Amino acid sequence: MPNTRPSIDRLKMIYCDKEEIDSSSVIIIPSDAPWASNRYPCQITIEGQVWESTEAFMQAEKLKHLQLKNIPQTIIERKLSQIRESHDATESVKMTCDNDFYEGKSVNDLLDQSWHETYKYNTISQANKAKFTQNKDLCSKILSTGNTILIGIGGHHSWAAITSEG
Repeated sequence: MPNTRPSIDRLKMIYCDKEEIDSSSVIIIPSDAPWASNRYPCQITIEGQVWESTEAFMQAEKLKHLQLKNIPQTIIERKLSQIRESHDATESVKMTCDNDFYEGKSVNDLLDQSWHETYKYNTISQANKAKFTQNKDLCSKILSTGNTILIGIGGHHSWAAITSEG
């Protein structure tokens, strides 16, 4: 018989339209499980850098993605520093939405489609893996959900689900 017990090694992130989810068998983030939100305050360490939330890590990764464009490194580093120093995930999101980042545009305005199609998914998956493996209390909480799907609003148009593969 295959092992169907939840395991932190079997967690995955999926992105889908909210219409694709059977809402009768889910836990909604953040109302039912605020600890599962990307904005939940918990330290994670990725590549030797400490972040105050998975959301802060994702916002910083957006800036790293912009290094491929012709934006002065000093501007990118300044915003990265602000995100690292912020202990509020919502504030880190606001920092990438400000229209004063570069030439009257926000970080989000400057991102190309490859960020949304490839990097965003990999970045948030990496951050959530760190969140639930580096924080024992959060690991216990997500494992206690069994094979229940946890759904959170991901941006304005998509939903993200964290589930254990069974």
